[in-house]
Amino acid sequence: MWAVATLACGEESVYQAIDAEALVKLSPIGAPYGSDGARHPAFAFGIVHGLRLLGRLSELHLQAAEEVCRAWAVVNDSKAPPLPTPGRVEDRKEEMPYVLQDTSHFCILAKPPGWTVSVSHSTGAEEGHYSATQGHGKDTRRLQDWIMEKLGPKHPIALDASAAHGLLHRLDRETSGGILCAKSYLGSYMAQLQFEAGQLRKTYLCLCENHAPVTCPWFIELPLANSRGKSVVSDRGKYAKTEVVQVVHLQDSGGSCSLLKVVLHTGRLHQIRAHLASLGYPILGDEMYGGRPGWRVLLHASRLQLDVPSLATSLDAQAALPEDFQLALETMSPCNLKVPTL
Repeated sequence: MWAVATLACGEESVYQAIDAEALVKLSPIGAPYGSDGARHPAFAFGIVHGLRLLGRLSELHLQAAEEVCRAWAVVNDSKAPPLPTPGRVEDRKEEMPYVLQDTSHFCILAKPPGWTVSVSHSTGAEEGHYSATQGHGKDTRRLQDWIMEKLGPKHPIALDASAAHGLLHRLDRETSGGILCAKSYLGSYMAQLQFEAGQLRKTYLCLCENHAPVTCPWFIELPLANSRGKSVVSDRGKYAKTEVVQVVHLQDSGGSCSLLKVVLHTGRLHQIRAHLASLGYPILGDEMYGGRPGWRVLLHASRLQLDVPSLATSLDAQAALPEDFQLALETMSPCNLKVPTL
């Protein structure tokens, strides 16, 4: 499937054969089963991901994939995993996570800067299933510890490290803002199907150096490769697409700056940071990518949107700017008298 997408095969008969074979693979007779008699959702995620690359993803394919996920969710939601010992979330004066939107199967959390989302991929899909990993350092504040403490008593997935405690994507430690968390295995699997179908919309605000182009939207489509824990623009990298939808020019004592509203179309490591830096607009505080020191990385996940039709759920939450981001803005003055609302 992926090979055909890469070669841009023009034979319609080949695509029709792939469509039909995908339905067979997703049917009860075609998919591999686990020890409990259910098919693992990762199998469905991979097929949906490949079909989307081909531009052949249909409602029939999604419905068949959803049935795979429902069968596996029944197995997992009906039994609690072994209970780990949650890390203690100490009361401190600094900001704490809180719930932005709460539904039967999901909640959108506001992550303050300084909290880690220590998850990593456990399948080959770029934005697929995640498993939890350990944070580093005695002062590390892990979001999964907060989730285990607050959601664990009622939601078994919150205690399951192999399911990333319900966390469905990640934010860098210094990045603040909204992050999606599943409260059930069914919710986790159905949301991941929508991720693979390209339905998740994530909007960010960031403060960067220099004056970026104000005529919007404009796009950055530069392939990114992982090199020693950071992303670099490389012809050998993976396709990455960032959309800049709004720009406000600002000025501070250090020089010219821009406040950007950005939408992600792919989810590569440090994508926004690497893309902007590659064009000469490093984010303030992002010393890894050449940004001016003095702040934390001033990147904020301001809005998260996802419809999950199979669960009759529409998610749309906006996260307010944290105090440090607001303080940074207060040190700056706009270059235009009329400043649009971002």
